[in-house]
Amino acid sequence: MKTLSLKTVFVCLWTALDSFLQDRAMFPKQQRIRRLGFAVLLLILTVNTVILIRVAWNRLGEPEAELTLSGREFSTRNGLFDEASGRFVRLKIGKTNDWLDAVKLRSLGLDEKPASAHRSREREVLLVLELDGPTHARALAAQKKLVIQAREELQRADAVLTGLDPEAAPEALTQAQKNRKRAAERLENTERGLLVKQNEDSRLYLVDAGLEVQALRQRYPDRSRYALVPGTMRVWWDREGKAHPSSSLELRDIFVPLRFAEIFARIDKLQGEEKAAARLQLAFGKRLEPWVRDLQPGK
Repeated sequence: MKTLSLKTVFVCLWTALDSFLQDRAMFPKQQRIRRLGFAVLLLILTVNTVILIRVAWNRLGEPEAELTLSGREFSTRNGLFDEASGRFVRLKIGKTNDWLDAVKLRSLGLDEKPASAHRSREREVLLVLELDGPTHARALAAQKKLVIQAREELQRADAVLTGLDPEAAPEALTQAQKNRKRAAERLENTERGLLVKQNEDSRLYLVDAGLEVQALRQRYPDRSRYALVPGTMRVWWDREGKAHPSSSLELRDIFVPLRFAEIFARIDKLQGEEKAAARLQLAFGKRLEPWVRDLQPGK
């Protein structure tokens, strides 16, 4: 039905164009101006029609995945000029290359260096986004381990400083005090980093890549925690022949419908824990493209 509608639009436009061009009473310059104007109109209508069809097809039926994000996982931004030109959210995605090894590159067909002078290759793939899952848990555990190590370092520095002979050389006392100060600063920084990781940092991570939706869904069946999105995987080889893989998402700014304008404006002004309390419900459709289903300011 949508294809038929698009065909009908094209037939009507070309028929109208033909009738314009057959106007013999017009001078050639007038015909060129009219032809140019009609071409611009045709282009605008075609682009908008294609966009509307893609959006409708993407949202047809049940979503492929649906994620409920906190304010930690997205940022707000207005259009190019002001908020009247559009409201958008941009996902805050953490990356880890733990999964990106030689086996993964081989499965993506990116394990062989090109024979030509070019030292890079790329391929369109499907990327896996994980929300508040094992990857974030490992990141928290790693930060907690750093805090424990910093505390142990401070304890050792305190023990050295306390155990110094009162008649020890001034240089030894000064060095011990410096070591104790550095250890205290490191503990303070790691504890602050842990608080940020627990309460502010995004819990949304890029964790895997593949070529087929079905295969990835068998590996990641939880559609409320894992979303599949189109992206690109690139591999660059240095002069020593070592591979350096990287990935990028096609996903950029996500348009926020007008009905959420007031809520969006409130969230846009929030900071810290208040911003983290916001909620964004994203649905991913047949084309794996997201759209905003709900937006709430939280507290």
